[in-house]
This record gives sequence, structure tokens and C-alpha cells, in this order.
Amino acid sequence: MDYTNLLNDRSGRVSRVGVVGATKGYGYTLLAQIPTVAHMKLRVICSRHTDECLEVLKEIGYDEAGITVCNSLEDIKAASEDAILIVDDYRLVTECGITALVECTGNTAVSSDAALRALRKGINVYMVSKETDSVCGPVLNQTAEENHAVYALVNGDQPRNLLDLYSWARLLGLEVIAAGKSSEYDMVWDRETGTFQYLDGNSGPEELPELLDCWSYKGTETLEARKKLLGKYGPVNAIRGMEDPYHYRNKVISTFTTGWGGKLTSGIYAANSHKVLPVERCLLQDEVLDKTMEAVRAAAIACRYQPYNEDKGTGLVRHCLLRRGVATGQVMVVLVTAQAVLPGAKNFVRALLAEAEKRGVTVTTVVQNVNPRKTSVVLGDAEKVLYGKGYILDELCGKTYALSPRSFYQINHSQTEVLYGLAVEAAHLTGKEVVLDAYCGIGTIGLTAADHAKQIVGVELNRDAVQDAIGNAKHNGVKNARFFAADATRWISEAAAAGERADVIFMDPPREGSTPQFIESVARMAPKRVVYVSCNPETLARDLALLTKKGYRVESSTPVDMFPHSEHVEAIVSLQREI
Repeated sequence: MDYTNLLNDRSGRVSRVGVVGATKGYGYTLLAQIPTVAHMKLRVICSRHTDECLEVLKEIGYDEAGITVCNSLEDIKAASEDAILIVDDYRLVTECGITALVECTGNTAVSSDAALRALRKGINVYMVSKETDSVCGPVLNQTAEENHAVYALVNGDQPRNLLDLYSWARLLGLEVIAAGKSSEYDMVWDRETGTFQYLDGNSGPEELPELLDCWSYKGTETLEARKKLLGKYGPVNAIRGMEDPYHYRNKVISTFTTGWGGKLTSGIYAANSHKVLPVERCLLQDEVLDKTMEAVRAAAIACRYQPYNEDKGTGLVRHCLLRRGVATGQVMVVLVTAQAVLPGAKNFVRALLAEAEKRGVTVTTVVQNVNPRKTSVVLGDAEKVLYGKGYILDELCGKTYALSPRSFYQINHSQTEVLYGLAVEAAHLTGKEVVLDAYCGIGTIGLTAADHAKQIVGVELNRDAVQDAIGNAKHNGVKNARFFAADATRWISEAAAAGERADVIFMDPPREGSTPQFIESVARMAPKRVVYVSCNPETLARDLALLTKKGYRVESSTPVDMFPHSEHVEAIVSLQREI
């Protein structure tokens, strides 16, 4: 192929390039090459070590007088259009007026987020990080198409070379029967045994059964299969998806562990294990909470807190639970410790607030939770408020809710409003109905419906949640709602036996679904409508079979994708009494 003609007809246009992960390997080579390319100009480079960036540019031969270090968006706006910018936050790169982004960090979380940000702005992305392309290349390519941009692997890296060889072979009419690469890092994963092993002879096999999970999810196929599961009972509407299915989790639980060099870090457990995988960024988590967790780690390190070792029973900090009120912006930090005494608690709070402020985050409240037990349960029984009120507020469907560390609250704010809106709509309330909200949690569904009903009765086993529900009703001025702390099956059985009635029943049971006794009592109460909110289509289908036998007909089912990029889906089912 003759590459010399590729850039001939560009009418003087210049590609303004941003490089993320710029100081080593491929990035260094590219920086050295750019000055020799006629139609390419370096605009910005990004690295956590700005001093190192400056030294690299000077070493290559760039004029120091034309280089500007920018720490904020304001700095970027004030900089000269001709200057080469250095930033330490990859999220600032796309604000620098670039037309092309070269990503070569090798960090999947950073590179995928950087690529998505660029592509959504119509900026071309050239991916060096093969790990990122392996994980989410199809998503990035689709995003590029939607925004009329280019997403491409960089020539020179192994996957790109492999694709070129494959294309060359097919062009010659050859049948390709195998493709791959060989290097000093040859390795084998045995799916049958769940073991992973390098073939250099220096190490034995390592058990990695969690790799099996990589092959267990079939994306939309799974969602569609669950949709069909409900179809035998009545019409199923299209799955209500999320417009922007990223950064939706308003609650994060992170586990502390010892990282490289003995430094405290945090992350999540690998599947089916107690091995903690460090996490700095996650495309599913609220970006504010990612920054908050950075601040928590920095404060814990400053206070010299040691991570809890569950095998030895030593160490102090176990987990950190974070919540954010999406509508209010309020942030809660819950530090879970293995012992009641938190040394230097005031110093920790001061350090946390300062570190959070550095990252543009305002922490509303800080709580210490004590969990001394050897258990996989995150929260213990004892709590102490270290800063603020011990709770945060959020707004949902026109109501305000107080969220404590233990409050059950849906993790996807925007989809929850869709879910609860559909539930209230399915109830066909006129303002005259007595409504039973079974498995009510902190009262969110019942309080959402309260403006459209005569009376709301909520039942929930968790006493803390019931106290929250009562408080939420008072806070919102809802006077037609009562809440009871009781087992839902026992409560409704006793109420039905006593001749009590409900016009509409909302039921939102846990994943294991409801009980035959509960459904039998529903039939005795004979409500005109039952609205079933389910997080498990399998147990929902089981319970629908019982309800239809008791004289109820499914009017419609609407799956709601509450947890994008997972196989889980919630559903709203509206049932009407026929007999």
C-alpha cells in the first residue's frame, strides 16, 4: 500500500492531537514523531505526573516557552490556542479543542471513559490500549458511529498488526483457520478446572474460577428471554431502557485491602471469592462517588489506618459505603471499622473533607459503623455520627426522602422514577382507594401514590426502614399514610382473616418473591387491582401463576432496565380481578 497519498487532499487542515498516557512507550514515540508530520499538531498531553510530562517534552525538543500546565478548565480557557497544554486529569483533555485523541494508558477504566467522552463530542479516538478494546471495543465503535466520529486501533500494536495480517490473508483468498500471537507471556486458562497458568515454567497454576463469569452473560439475549418468560401470562411491553446507561449507581460499597507496596487501596470482590480487585473508576458508579472514594482512601492513608484482614482478624478499616442524593447532591460517607474506637476520628474527618474539597466534592455527613464480626455482611449494628446529621436527603417522584446508612433505596435514580411512575399509572387510582403497600421499605412507592389515593397502608419487616417511612411521610406532609413493622405474609393473613379490605395492592417483594400464603390472603382481600413490582422475573412468573389461578388477569407487563450492563431487570405487572 502507498501511504504517501493519504494526506495529499486535506486543504491545509491540521489534526489537533491529545495524548493520554504520554510519557512512556508508545506515547513517548508518538510525541517524538508528531513534529515531523505535516498535518498533525500536538495540543495536549495528559499524565498524573505533570513534571514528568514537561521533562519529556523538553527532552524530545519541544520549546518550553510554548508549554502550559493547566490544572482546571479555567486554565485551559486562558491558555493560548497555539500552546501545548499539560493536564493531570484525563477528563480535561476533551476540553482543549482537540480533533483526535490517542489513548495509551493501558488502564481500562481510564481509557474507556476517556474514549467515550471524546467520541460523544465527535472527537476521533485512536486506541493503543488493547485491554480496553478487548473489553468494550464494540461499544466504543457504536458510539463513534452515532456521533460521526472514528474509532480505530492504532497501527503498530499487536492486535492491529494481527488484524492487518488477517485482512492480508483473506484478500489473497486464503482460508484463515487460526489467528493469535505468541510471546514470552504465553498463558493458558483451563475452563474445566478454572485454573490459569503461565507457560514459562516458573510458576504453577492459579485458581481463577471467576473467569467463568466472563462467559455467563449474553446481554440483551438474557433480557429478551426474561421478557418471554412473562409473555405466557399476558402482553409484555418493550423494555424501558436508560437513555445514558452510565454512572447511574448512587450507592457504592468498597472494600479496603493492601495494594502494591503495602499501600492501602480499595475495590470490589472478584466473583465467587474474597479477593479484592482495586477500583479507582467505574463506568457504572456516580462519578462524584468515585472522587469521594479517592478522598476517603487519601484520608485513611494520611491517618495511617490499616485495612482489615479477615483471615487474621487484624486491621481497622473494613469497608466504605457511599451514598449520593442525585437530586440534592448530598453525599454520605460510612466508614465501616472492625473496632469501636476510631483513632484520630476528628483528624480523619478533617482530612476527608479537605481531600474531598480538592476534588470538587462536598461531603454532607460522615458516619462510623462498627462491625467486629467475622462475616461477609458489610454493616454492623453500632453506628456513630462523626460529622453532619447522619443522613442525607434526596428527591424522588416529587417527594423528599431521608436516607440513612441502612435505608433501602433504589440505586438508579432516573430509572426508579420510571419504575414508580409506571407502578402508580398501573394502579389506575382515582383518589378514593385504600392502598396496601406490601414490602414497602422506606415507603417510596406508597408515598408516590399517596396524592392519588384515599389511604396508604405500608407493611415492612425492617423496623429501621419503617421508622424512615414514618419520618418521610411527616417530612412530605403526607397525612393519609400509615406504616407497620411486620412480616408481610403474617400481617396480610391476619388482616384478611379480620375482614379488612384493600382496593389496590402494591407488592414489591425481595428476589425470592412472595409466598403462597401471601397470595392466598390477597385473594381473600379481593382488591380490584394488584401491581407487582419484581426484581426477579423467575419468581415473578411463579407468583403470577398463583395469582392467575386466584382470579386475576395480567393486563400488561413492562420490564424496566434498572441495572444497565447487567443481566438483571425489574418488571411492573398490572393485574385486574376478574371474579
